[in-house]
Amino acid sequence: MFKDASRFAAGESSGTRGFPWQAVVRFEGFVTVAGLAHEVRENDLRLLDFADPEFFADCDKGLELCSGMRELDVNVLWIAHMEYVPKAELLRAMRLAGCQRIELRLGPSDAAEALLVARGFGFDIRLSKLDGGSYVTDRISYTVAEREAVAELLPGLHAAQFDLAVAYYRARRFG
Repeated sequence: MFKDASRFAAGESSGTRGFPWQAVVRFEGFVTVAGLAHEVRENDLRLLDFADPEFFADCDKGLELCSGMRELDVNVLWIAHMEYVPKAELLRAMRLAGCQRIELRLGPSDAAEALLVARGFGFDIRLSKLDGGSYVTDRISYTVAEREAVAELLPGLHAAQFDLAVAYYRARRFG
């Protein structure tokens, strides 16, 4: 389920800094929620990186994994890598199960749709092209406080305009 113990114990992770309380989870076709819960508790993990897109490629299996994590009280933050436009139902389940960041690797025709769907759930989103290159120079991220403030100031704001509204809010351009 996890990479070999030496890399796992050293905290190797793609996209994170490498601390002993984090681990990369690899898809090998037999990952069980019970096994995952055991590893998290046994090693006092606080961050998981589901590095293989296969974990959530099948929506039903992804929903089952998220549901199981909640049922077994796997209280850990995690990152998911995806190479397709996720369904809102799966994103909701992922968020409730502790997913904090989604790393999407998509072509231009799918990137905008995935961004709009995922942004509604408050994820830290990393979007890249199929070849790994970036679409944007900055991370697409803002705090919960900024999200709430903008939502209160501009109720009904379309998701496509939200980044601009946050930029104006940060620049203190709202009266």
